[in-house]
Amino acid sequence: RKSTVFVEGFYNFKKPELEFLRLVSSNRRFPFLIKLDCDESNGNLFRTMISTSRDLAARGFKPQTPGRKKAAVREAEPTEFLASCLFADEAPAAKLDLKTQITVAGVRDSLREVEFVAERIKEIIRNDPRQKLDRICVASYLPQNYSRIFREVLRKYRVPANITDRYTLESNNVVNAILSFVDIKVADYERVALMRALTNSIPKVSDEFGPSRAGSVIYNAARLCRFERGLKTFREAIAFRLDFLRRLVESEPDESAEQTAKEMETLRSAANILDSVEAKLSGFNTDLSPEEFRSRTVALVARLGIHENIVRVNVPGMSTELVERDARALTAFFEVLGEVVEMETERGSGKLPVAIWMENLRAALSLTRYNVRQKYGYGVYVTSLEEIRGLEFDYLFIVGLNEGELPAKYDPEIFLPLRSQEENRETEPYLQRHLFYQAVSSFRKKLYLVYPLQRDEVRLVKSSFIDAVTDVVECETTDETGVQVRNIYNVHQLIESESVFSGARAGISADPLVSGLLPPNLERCRTAEDARYRDDRESEFAGKLTDAELTAGLDEKLGKRVFSAAQLESLSRCGFQNQRRGTAEAAFCGLRTDRKRGRRRIPAA
Repeated sequence: RKSTVFVEGFYNFKKPELEFLRLVSSNRRFPFLIKLDCDESNGNLFRTMISTSRDLAARGFKPQTPGRKKAAVREAEPTEFLASCLFADEAPAAKLDLKTQITVAGVRDSLREVEFVAERIKEIIRNDPRQKLDRICVASYLPQNYSRIFREVLRKYRVPANITDRYTLESNNVVNAILSFVDIKVADYERVALMRALTNSIPKVSDEFGPSRAGSVIYNAARLCRFERGLKTFREAIAFRLDFLRRLVESEPDESAEQTAKEMETLRSAANILDSVEAKLSGFNTDLSPEEFRSRTVALVARLGIHENIVRVNVPGMSTELVERDARALTAFFEVLGEVVEMETERGSGKLPVAIWMENLRAALSLTRYNVRQKYGYGVYVTSLEEIRGLEFDYLFIVGLNEGELPAKYDPEIFLPLRSQEENRETEPYLQRHLFYQAVSSFRKKLYLVYPLQRDEVRLVKSSFIDAVTDVVECETTDETGVQVRNIYNVHQLIESESVFSGARAGISADPLVSGLLPPNLERCRTAEDARYRDDRESEFAGKLTDAELTAGLDEKLGKRVFSAAQLESLSRCGFQNQRRGTAEAAFCGLRTDRKRGRRRIPAA
């Protein structure tokens, strides 16, 4: 039986990728198929796909269009209908009625936006307890703006979630390990730079010492030698200190011999570590051309054993999630390194100092983020729109649909070559449209398009992508601008609910299903809130003890005690300083001095 190579899920190929596909497909022993989700009649949506199709045809691939007739509006599948009509120049003859499948919701702000999603999810599970949570997805174009809010709100609503954060490359430990090691050379072996690099747990400095041990040795050696900066200076200081200790042992062999031997061993170990560090950084001793900087950085990563240390899954505390995150960060690091090198090559830059290379690389890394993939079956999938490309979910929520976020304003990547910047400027709007189309086509039961009306008291504009959908499809719409009666979806809302307080005020016993979720001191909390609302100055919550039994007990207990002036001063600052009328005046009237202890004693009044 012949094998078939099937390529699917891509919407754009670069020239090296196109050439790779041509070379692989040249093997005639098996069929080679590439599926492109493309409707050539809608160039506003599929421009990049049409261009890709033509590039493939120029390399010998034969285009084959499925023989399907354009269905009538009432009979069309939503995906086919959106492919032909979404963002198209001409509106369809009639809108497709999807009111039961697509809901457009405008909510107060980003926090309420996430709460709205959590409430809809709880309704879905209540209506169908067998619904699998990993078949529910929440996606956004900029997930870094929502990760923290989703983590807090979904925990509050007790909704299990698999949140795939987007991390900045400059904050990753693996990337910092590489950069800080090169910084040793840039900073001329400054003590702080040495400590930063050698205390990182990722790089392998030498076979004799682990990362933390090497950092400790260098720190102790620098302290003994009073070293601050310079490889040559450090070595001379170590040699001088070793010579001094050697002469000290010869002149006073019996005094502090053990301590001196430890110091000498530390200094010798430090000298060996410096030799190892210098050998690993030998490729960065001179100015480097673009290709030299790339090749020597890759070689340094290999010499430091970064790849091997990332996958140390048998180390206690090392989770597979952390391994995956570091591996993805390293992959993204090499991609950014290639972009920086390509940019300088196109500029015609010759050899540059290592410090300039590091400055450019850090700037590019600060603008780059990377994702961690989904943990299947864990809970509701919260991720980016790019991560759900090619996937399908029962329920899909797309949040953050505001003008300026999606579609996003083009932000040129200044560290890309000028030619690439121009190409991205032209294609970015079409890529965002196609990404949105793929997202709205990946649900089976229900799609929610959600947007906040304001953020930090700034009014926001609904995304034009939502308008593009509502122009061709009949959708259900909801707007929370007015006062609405909301259901109770979590314990916090249950406690805050006026109906619960009303029931407690009237002494009505709560439903057993509800009472198990309420705190045992709910009645006392309600009393305290009522006193605060009425500004009741005679209440115990304002510092007054009015209970007769409690007051009598205090009289009996405090009447036998003697207080110092310092204790009375502390009591005067207490929130209950007014608990008994006249206490302070009576106490100070009975002031006397305890001559034995040298302090004044005040009997309780």
